[in-house]
Amino acid sequence: MGKEPADLVWAAGRCVAIMYMTSGKSDFEKKRSHNHAQMHGWIRKWQQGQVLRGPKTALSYADVEYIIGISIVGGFQGASMIDDTQVKYGESNHRHGKQKLYACATISDSVFLRLSKRSVGIRDIIHFFDYLRGRGDLVNDDDAIAWIDHWEQAQAAQARNCFGPILPSSESLNEAWQQTRMLFHAIRTQVTDDGYVNQGIMSDLSMGDAVWLSVAERSLALQIALPGGTGPLCLGSRKAINGYHLSVFVAAHRGILLQNTTTTFAMPGIIMTSSLEFGRDNPVRLFLIGAKSFGSGIHGALDEFRRQMTSA
Repeated sequence: MGKEPADLVWAAGRCVAIMYMTSGKSDFEKKRSHNHAQMHGWIRKWQQGQVLRGPKTALSYADVEYIIGISIVGGFQGASMIDDTQVKYGESNHRHGKQKLYACATISDSVFLRLSKRSVGIRDIIHFFDYLRGRGDLVNDDDAIAWIDHWEQAQAAQARNCFGPILPSSESLNEAWQQTRMLFHAIRTQVTDDGYVNQGIMSDLSMGDAVWLSVAERSLALQIALPGGTGPLCLGSRKAINGYHLSVFVAAHRGILLQNTTTTFAMPGIIMTSSLEFGRDNPVRLFLIGAKSFGSGIHGALDEFRRQMTSA
């Protein structure tokens, strides 16, 4: 094992995803086993007191309640599978014991690339693991990628249905979705004043949340009165997530936003505001965090995944 604890680490609250990547001419099983050996080797060192350090973060084993292991393999034999043999699902008091590895899977580099292009979060990774668990064996790249694409389309259709009465079926949301995706990426990788990457609540959000934000924003923007016209000057919508709310407010200009969203800032959740001074197609967006602390959808998703694995 190399000096680095993992090839890629993604932290969100008290959950950490550790990723190991291997490519080459060896077969799928050898590369998969190589990644597993690296992962378990690091977890042992972590348990023994080493600190998971990165350019912007430092986590002891006690700082973490949930670990997700992701083995990524490259090469001509592209396939993905759930690695349930690497996780001790039957251990009691798992979260606070020595074994905190809640889920593990091996995926191909092609599938990983497809997921990364969809602005997925840890909750999405868990959902994909659940798909692999349901398949129960090796899943080829064509099937896995087709499932990811279908899943994204289903998220968009579900969000559209929420705003069906006010969102014309002919309205394209591609531009809004692309802009929201880029904004998510910028916030997730933003360096805070103390030098740390923002690994908090924004990492809790899923691809479906990003889709919902883009659909909600565009749907509400179409209802806001244009300069000189009649109609509402500010509209909002809210979506409940485990432990907090996701809110969108759209207004004709920033002054109206401040007048109508002050009380919302005290509620636990994430608020996206959008002002239309420069028109409906050029909204000025701002993300705000309401309340100092609140729950995590990741923890609930992992507990449900573990429950299903244990009862299977």
